[in-house]
Amino acid sequence: MYARVIVPLPLAPLTYSVPAGFALSPGDPVTVRVRNKIHNGVVLGIDEKLSSESSFKVREIEGASE
Repeated sequence: MYARVIVPLPLAPLTYSVPAGFALSPGDPVTVRVRNKIHNGVVLGIDEKLSSESSFKVREIEGASE
């Protein structure tokens, strides 16, 4: 499963894989790694699979945030 996440940076929504056991919904706060730094973000949407073949490495969500 994959999550589209928005972070407080001038970037389009980013795609992350959802770790096994995580139950996420749109609007849930998460922590993600962007450019080797941890940021708080918000789940924008959930997808069962990637929409297209991607040439980039999909990172995993680091954790849930408050």
